[in-house]
Amino acid sequence: MIPAVTLSLLSAIAYLMMSPQEIETFTNEILYHNSPPSGDYSTLIKVHVLKMNLFKVILTVEVIATVVYGFRLIKWFNLRVMAYYSDVEHRELYNIQMTFIFLLATAIISIMSNLVGKSFFIDKPHLLAIPSIAHSFVLFGICFAGYRQSFSIRELTVDQYQHVDKDPLEEENEEKFVDEDERIVLGSKYDELYERMEYLLHNEQIFKNSDLRLDDLALKMGSNRTYVSRVINNITDNNFCDYINSHRIAHAKKLLSSEDENQLSLEDIAMESGFSSLSSFYRIFKKMEETTPAKYRKRVKIEK
Repeated sequence: MIPAVTLSLLSAIAYLMMSPQEIETFTNEILYHNSPPSGDYSTLIKVHVLKMNLFKVILTVEVIATVVYGFRLIKWFNLRVMAYYSDVEHRELYNIQMTFIFLLATAIISIMSNLVGKSFFIDKPHLLAIPSIAHSFVLFGICFAGYRQSFSIRELTVDQYQHVDKDPLEEENEEKFVDEDERIVLGSKYDELYERMEYLLHNEQIFKNSDLRLDDLALKMGSNRTYVSRVINNITDNNFCDYINSHRIAHAKKLLSSEDENQLSLEDIAMESGFSSLSSFYRIFKKMEETTPAKYRKRVKIEK
C-alpha cells in the first residue's frame, strides 16, 4: 500500500498546486492528447508525468511480486494441510489461487488500457464497453472465488492446537539438538512407530475414517504428531494425506478386483475405502493409478 498511497498523495498535492493553465495543458496535451505537445512544461506537470510512469512500473512490479509470493504461500499452506488431514477436499486454497489469477488478469487489462491511452476512446466511446466489461468480469471473479473459499489458516490453526499441550514447533526443535547416539535411538524408535502404524492401517483399517487426522493417528499410537509425521516423511517419502490415501486406494483396488457377483458400486467402494465423496475417490485414484476406478475394474475383468 505504501507506494500507491505515497504516489496518490504526491499526485493530489501536485494537482492542488497547479495553476488553471497548467491543468489545461496537462489535460489536453498529456492526458487526452487533444493538442500537440509543446514540450515546454512546468515542474509540476513534469511531476505528474513522472507519477504516471511510476504508477505503471509499480503496478507491474507489485502484481508480479504479489502473484509469485502469493502462490508460494498457497503452496506452503496446502502442504501443511496435506501433512495434517487425510481428506483435503475443500481445505486447499485453490479458490484463493483463482483470485490471484483474476488479479493478474485485472493488471493485464489495466496495463493494456494504459498503453492504448484515454485518447483512443474519445472518438470511439462505444469501445469503452470492452475494458469496462473485462474489468467487471475479473472483479466479479475475484469476489466469487474469495466467497467460495470457506477454509482458511484459522480453521487449520484451531484444529492443530486444540488437542495439544505443546507447540508443535517446540516439538520440532527438540530433535535438532540431539547427538549421534541419540539419533540412533530415535531411528529405532521411528522403525517401531512405523510398524505400529502399519498394523493400525492393515489390521484395524483406521483409514476408513474419512476425516482421519494426524492427531488421531498419533493418539492411537501413543506418540506425538511431530514424530509420526517425521516417520511418514522419512520412511515412506510421502506426506500424511498421500500415505493414508495409498492405503485407501490399495483397499479400493481389492474391492474393484472382487469376483463377487454382487459387486459394490463405485460410490459404495469409495465410502468403504474411507473417501468422503465419489469425486474425491476418482481424483485420488486417477492421480495414484493414472486411470479411473471404472477403467481399472474393467481392465482387471479382462485380465482374469
